[in-house]
Amino acid sequence: MHHLRKYARTPGARAGPRTATSGIFPRLVLALAVALIGRVWFVEGLLVPFQVVSASMAETLRGPHRQVRCRDCGLGFAFGAEGASLGSKAVCPHCGCAENESARAAQVAGDRLMVDKLTFRFRGPRRWEPVAFRHPERPRETSVKRVVGLPGESIEIRHGDIYVEGVLQRKPLEQQRGMAVLVHDTGWTRPGLQPRWVGGPLSRWQAAPGRFIHPPVHEPGRVDWLTYRHATVVPGKSGRLVEGPIGDVLPYNQGRTLHPKQVHPVPDAMLTFRLARVLGAGGLFLRATDGRDEFEVRIDTRRRVFEVARNGRPLCPPGKLPDGSIEGVRVEWSLFDRQVLLAWGGDTVLALPYDGDDALPGSSSPLAIGSDGLGIEIRDLRVYRDVYYGRPFRRNSTQREGHATRLREGEYYVLGDNSAVSDDSRFWPDPALPGQWIVGRPLLVHLPARPIGPARWRFQVPDPARIRYIR
Repeated sequence: MHHLRKYARTPGARAGPRTATSGIFPRLVLALAVALIGRVWFVEGLLVPFQVVSASMAETLRGPHRQVRCRDCGLGFAFGAEGASLGSKAVCPHCGCAENESARAAQVAGDRLMVDKLTFRFRGPRRWEPVAFRHPERPRETSVKRVVGLPGESIEIRHGDIYVEGVLQRKPLEQQRGMAVLVHDTGWTRPGLQPRWVGGPLSRWQAAPGRFIHPPVHEPGRVDWLTYRHATVVPGKSGRLVEGPIGDVLPYNQGRTLHPKQVHPVPDAMLTFRLARVLGAGGLFLRATDGRDEFEVRIDTRRRVFEVARNGRPLCPPGKLPDGSIEGVRVEWSLFDRQVLLAWGGDTVLALPYDGDDALPGSSSPLAIGSDGLGIEIRDLRVYRDVYYGRPFRRNSTQREGHATRLREGEYYVLGDNSAVSDDSRFWPDPALPGQWIVGRPLLVHLPARPIGPARWRFQVPDPARIRYIR
């Protein structure tokens, strides 16, 4: 399954004939020559354009896909064109509506991206970094995957995570953001559907379109919790949801048949939101659980300090929040790779690894937000999960659970973000990718597309909202 296709480039401009009779023309010729050299060197030599043609890196990179707008909640979502012909309905990943027409949905071309050929001339690829390379079994094809193993290392996959020399590899904030898979967005919910965020008995939390509000009311000794309860739609029963742990199912893969053994609970969850308003004094609480241990952080917004506990016991000394206004701050709180991470206003203020079992059960209530007398308004509330490296749909992996691969010098181990369909190191005859086959680093999605117009006359235009740097 190849991933990228190089697409045609527009020829560069030609310089006009030289003349000695005018001072302007030599300058024009020089400017055109510099522009031509710059195009050949910087664009055609060091930045090479490609088009994504497969689903192995979705949703980070999209191949040919279909775009659907949910008939109930209005959310627009994408799924691979390969699965579109296998079923007539598409399930909305947020509200659970299972009556969205998929076979008639508009097909959109794969993302076009720029590959930087210069960076890896000065340094080698780093862990969690995406790379473009010539496919080991089909050298004429170019693929994109993410590096998880570096030269000389022993690589092992256990319960969806990466281990090097037996040590779990943990992602810093930037890589967590780049690999996080959206699970739920409160900006897209419909009235009448079972709510995902719920308060406890006598809760003062109030739900409003796209936000949650808690009044500045203090009740001694009581934290008022707003808890996320994960649920999935019952197959064939639109609107009927069943609670359970977050799974590694990717909505982009709709239409593919799943065996129950191919669905794994994912204990690694992330919560992000924006503090739109803060009133009064009190504490902001965040809670997360991997199904076995429970972690809680109390944030004193007035003193700008936070405390973290594991199963009710302090985990580390109190920490300090960055200076600046509280209102408008973006908060990120995650349990990825058995690491407690808190980011405040884009800065990591806590990244604390913890010990635990490899196999964790996950929870149907992995995340919660609490108020202890603090008046707050929360917006842009989203839940994400980490990538889970499991077994591909179509072929049995040559790399079994518990099997370690030893890389030689100059070799890398690479995996796709869309683990279920990715053609990567897990089942190549030789799982190692030789470094000399690496073309460069995918840098920018510069020409994503979106369909516009009525069904019969639909065509595609650039989608500026999805132009982005690739992490």
